Order: sequence, then structure tokens, then C-alpha cells
Amino acid sequence: QAMNGRAAAAARAAAIVLDLQPDHPAARLAAARAARALGDGEAALGHLQVLLRAHPRHAGACAELADLLDARGHAEGALRAWRLLHSIQPTAAVALREAGRLLARRGRLAESVGYLERACRSAPR
Repeated sequence: QAMNGRAAAAARAAAIVLDLQPDHPAARLAAARAARALGDGEAALGHLQVLLRAHPRHAGACAELADLLDARGHAEGALRAWRLLHSIQPTAAVALREAGRLLARRGRLAESVGYLERACRSAPR
């Protein structure tokens, strides 16, 4: 219950900012996360699409989109989003790791190993 209260408050705050500045990336991402936390995946997806149209290399939006698409069973779209994140932040192992985990869950083990090996090589020691 408390989580829904916080998500609803975050959604309201993001809406206030977006009313004043519709292209505000942090508010748009907050609105997407709040919508998802409240169980409205369609609204979350809509916010992420608007954000990525305005800021196509927004790393946080790419990660959020990948996670959302994966949770909704859209593996190929999620994989594209993880690849985009990796192109934006080549040293961030998270995109490679998550792409590898997604492929493993889908039974695409040979591809998965390649991503996971690259993630291990790019992770700071």
C-alpha cells in the first residue's frame, strides 16, 4: 500500500512538471516509472516512447524500456533496447549482462554466452 502511495505521489509530481515542461526528461522518466509501479504498463510505455523520441540516446529510458518490454514478453524489443543502451554507454556492463540474461531465459544460450562474456570483460575489476 505504501509503495502505491509513493508511486501515485511520484506520478502527480511528474505530471505537474510535465504540464509546465512536456519535454523534461527526468520528469518523463519518473512518470514512466510511476505508471509502471501503479500497474499501467501502457502508460509507462507511452511515456518512454515520448522520451526516446525527444532524447533517443537517453540511457535511463533505454534501460527502463528494455526492462518493461522484457517483463511484457517482448524479448526482441527488449534486446534492441539493451543493445541501444550498450551503444550509448559501451563501458556499462549492465546492458550486456541483461541482454545475456534475457537470451538465456529464452533458451538462446550460444548468444547469451557471448553477451555475458563481453559483460565480464567490460566490468571494472
